[in-house]
Amino acid sequence: EKSDAVVSEVVEQAKAEIKENVDKTQMLAIGVFVVAGIIVMTLVLSTSRSIIQPVERVYQTIERIRRENNLSLQIEQSGNDEITIMTRDFNSLISDFRDLIADVNGELATINEATDHLTETTAQ
Repeated sequence: EKSDAVVSEVVEQAKAEIKENVDKTQMLAIGVFVVAGIIVMTLVLSTSRSIIQPVERVYQTIERIRRENNLSLQIEQSGNDEITIMTRDFNSLISDFRDLIADVNGELATINEATDHLTETTAQ
């Protein structure tokens, strides 16, 4: 009986220690999960911000170019990623449009001068 009582007491102590270790392990796992969640959310927010802000800047400049009909506006470039490459190409495209319009306007001025000269010549 005495040995049964000692064995029961040892078993109960072992169960209590095991339960305590399980509880500590569960709390540690929850803590690690919470910290990992915070780290993941921080990374997601910083990554999305690094994508959204440049795209928003591109959109705002395009909207301003359209609204003001101002092809001299350029999108600010920063970084060396795909969005920066797209921005550089867009700025180049706008510059090409501006040059094309200047060329067309120059040719129109030449045509107008020739038309005026022709009108003066035929009027005499």
